[in-house]
Amino acid sequence: MKTKDKQFVVVRCRCRGELLSMEYDEVNSQYHVTIWKHGNLYPALSWMARLRFIWRLITTGKPHGDEVLLSQQAADMIGRFVNRDDRGE
Repeated sequence: MKTKDKQFVVVRCRCRGELLSMEYDEVNSQYHVTIWKHGNLYPALSWMARLRFIWRLITTGKPHGDEVLLSQQAADMIGRFVNRDDRGE
């Protein structure tokens, strides 16, 4: 999937409980990797926790705090690891 400046992919976990999204930001030449959990991790959030969540969403545009930023070199290293042929399968 593509937008004007960004390319991204979303992959569902085999357990179907999480999603992994990876987005490439051409402007900053980096990858954004995020793990999304299905459902609510915290059964009852306090009003203060809800306000912090809303504030983070308003100020950053992202509802999560577990994003990892990867350089092209780090992304290449992950690609080589995923595509290696020495698994013996």
